[in-house]
Amino acid sequence: MKGLILKDLYTLRQMGKVYLISMVCLMAWGMAVHNSTMFTSLLLVYGLMILITTASWDEVSHFNGYALTFPLSPKKLVQAKYLFALILFAAITVLGVLGGFGMTAALGAKSEIGYGEVVVSTLSISCIYLMTAVVVLPCNYKFGVEKSRFLFVAIYLIIFACFALLFSIDHMKQWLLNLGAREFMTGVAVFGVLTLLGMIFSYRISVRIMENREW
Repeated sequence: MKGLILKDLYTLRQMGKVYLISMVCLMAWGMAVHNSTMFTSLLLVYGLMILITTASWDEVSHFNGYALTFPLSPKKLVQAKYLFALILFAAITVLGVLGGFGMTAALGAKSEIGYGEVVVSTLSISCIYLMTAVVVLPCNYKFGVEKSRFLFVAIYLIIFACFALLFSIDHMKQWLLNLGAREFMTGVAVFGVLTLLGMIFSYRISVRIMENREW
């Protein structure tokens, strides 16, 4: 399992400088317009890009078929990919909060949003990532990465539009921002349970697809 995770990390190492430069540029842009949410938005896009890119490289190199010649089961391959998706989720959340806090502190009174809004924004963006990953991963195994790209874009746009609509409603936005710590944590817990159930369901579908696939 560790080796499969390291394989995905090693394949992305050559793109690390590009991602780093892009994040620095976007942070500078966010500082210029006094808005730190641009940084977390970029993390969402990069997180999904990384997940899709690793799956695409596996497909192009026929890695899964090659890996099955070793003492690895289709279930293990799927487990590694879902674990990698969760690692990306954790990275997006932590980097989003830390980067947002740093930019907000640096901007001071010029910042358009506060620390609480940074947390809400980062969690919302992380939710979009997880929701998209839950649907896209089984589609990658079923139809292939190239055919699933159109579905990925459609799912991402639909989920993002739903969140944007939610926060565009004044009463809903005000209610969300005025949530107390207890209500907010309850909401996070409920979403966590729903996401866990979604991940389990998605994982089982992916395992079944991989086990029934002819190599």
